[in-house]
Amino acid sequence: MAAAAAADPGPTEGDEQRPDRGGTNTGTTTTTGGTGSNNNSSNNSSSSSSPGSVELAAARRRLVAAEGRRRAAAELEGRVRQVHCALRHAELRLAARAEALGRLGAGVAQAQLALAAQSQRKAELEEAVGQQPELSKL
Repeated sequence: MAAAAAADPGPTEGDEQRPDRGGTNTGTTTTTGGTGSNNNSSNNSSSSSSPGSVELAAARRRLVAAEGRRRAAAELEGRVRQVHCALRHAELRLAARAEALGRLGAGVAQAQLALAAQSQRKAELEEAVGQQPELSKL
């Protein structure tokens, strides 16, 4: 009931306006009928505890909201850590693959050089064989 009273910003028809936080009656309390002295004296005792409960309910709502924001922030921080860890592992995998690709490229280059040298030797050998006199002619 205190939460409903705190959520209602102003008085509705037939309700009394609540005094300021000080709890003193400064003439802002309006009555809905009867004699003003009887209603004010009976409401002063209840209105002095009511603002405290309204403030307590408002403080409780603020505390719950702050706790929710703290939990959301902690969850987001955990997700950021997970993403950071995943990116770090991906970077390490990428570096390992780049290193393997570099070794593979070096091996391919070395094989190409060896193939070129072998092709050159074969061509030289075929040329040398073509220039030699055949044994049958001798």
